[in-house]
Amino acid sequence: RLGKAWQSLIAGTFPMDIRASHAEVLARALEIGQEAERRREERLVEEIKTLAAKGGAAVVGLDETLGAVHEKRVRVLVYEEGYREPGYFCTGCGFLTVQTLEVCPFCESAYETVPDAVELAVRRTMEEGGDVEAIPRDLSDIGHIGALLRY
Repeated sequence: RLGKAWQSLIAGTFPMDIRASHAEVLARALEIGQEAERRREERLVEEIKTLAAKGGAAVVGLDETLGAVHEKRVRVLVYEEGYREPGYFCTGCGFLTVQTLEVCPFCESAYETVPDAVELAVRRTMEEGGDVEAIPRDLSDIGHIGALLRY
């Protein structure tokens, strides 16, 4: 009998004929693994939605998420796979935003237009030791992007 720590690593089980080929076993195992991954992603998105709605340690939407990235508070960044948005990058302090501003509200430096603010947010999150999840489904209910925060 497996201990609880080992049991938690099992994504699922399935019956299989003893004469099944390697390809059949692999195909069934991949189905179960993909389903387990889909459920994990759904739980993560639901946690972000719930915490953000309650004012907890989560944000949703691009501008709020970019603010959290700038403050180095992102623990897990989640975005809809393929989601891209242009934005503005402060040449002084590195602040990212989607708002059209004359000067940076933090350091009053000029902005540069960037073709993909999401890509910069992903890169910065990883540089700061955060995790990044590209979710292969529609996340419009959270503005296509969100994050669990460190604090």
